Amino acid sequence: MSRSPRRPARPTVLPHRYVRQDGVPADPWSGLAPCRECNKLGRAGDVQHPEPTMPPTPPEAQELEARILGEREW
Repeated sequence: MSRSPRRPARPTVLPHRYVRQDGVPADPWSGLAPCRECNKLGRAGDVQHPEPTMPPTPPEAQELEARILGEREW
């Protein structure tokens, strides 16, 4: 058994809204800028920084979903 000291776990950062840091230029290769909350490179809409609201579902998709779920007849 190892007697080495245990390292503390990395803090968990829950998904949050992307807020770009003021005055920090974006990376020239990827175009990503660091987030003010977690300091990770990102953009609005990625996994770590999901959009706060989803775009509205088109009526065609709502109709198809209702038919698949059996709420409407084909």
